[in-house]
Amino acid sequence: MFVPVTEQGLVPVDDTGKPVLLDHPAHNMTVRVSEHPELWACAIEEDHARSLGTLVSARAFFGDRLITRAIGMMKYRYLNRFDAVTGQRLEFPDTGVVGHPEQHPGMLFPRLDPAVITRVHHPEKDAILMGRDKKRPQYFSLIAGYVDIGESLEEAACREVKEETGFDVRDVKYFGSQPWVLSGSLMIGLSAVAKEESLAHPGPRDGELVEVRWVDKTEIDTLNVPGAGSIAHRLLEEWYSQ
Repeated sequence: MFVPVTEQGLVPVDDTGKPVLLDHPAHNMTVRVSEHPELWACAIEEDHARSLGTLVSARAFFGDRLITRAIGMMKYRYLNRFDAVTGQRLEFPDTGVVGHPEQHPGMLFPRLDPAVITRVHHPEKDAILMGRDKKRPQYFSLIAGYVDIGESLEEAACREVKEETGFDVRDVKYFGSQPWVLSGSLMIGLSAVAKEESLAHPGPRDGELVEVRWVDKTEIDTLNVPGAGSIAHRLLEEWYSQ
């Protein structure tokens, strides 16, 4: 079976919200998603995809690892049609995962952009730091950002929290990870504690967040927070259940 994926990373779904699977590929650009069970993904033109059902993004499939993997792998194929070093067209033999330049011995393996999302705890009370982003101001979420060149995950978490909220943090600990195919990244969940000395005098913020606030468990149910299936939701759920 084949999962059809458009160049924008959209998948047609039926009236029940299930992805439409094809018996044969809609395009010769294909990639094997899973061997057991056997599942492939294929490219498809948007008009053709719309004729099959309603188009939705990977956000609708956070609970389905195979479908999100299919979307991520096809987006990678759409974006990597030529070798950046030689300019030669890439061929993807076998399962279509590793790219081979037409006249070059090298190979191009899939790349991921690591990103961190951090649950920052208040050092003196049971509350966590949340913010509203300019791009999605209707949602409150945790503090997230990409890992820079030469940074460890812990360093990236400290920097992102400092830049976006003005607070310094300590005791950064690993929580878990999730493939984030919306942006082709791997999201690493962390927890940390705000430093006491930064509470009274937080530093300047970079303006990415339109609001930053400490949220306790009596308030969390009143906020529009990330939905089930996202690592942000898992981080919130673990804290709330303690």
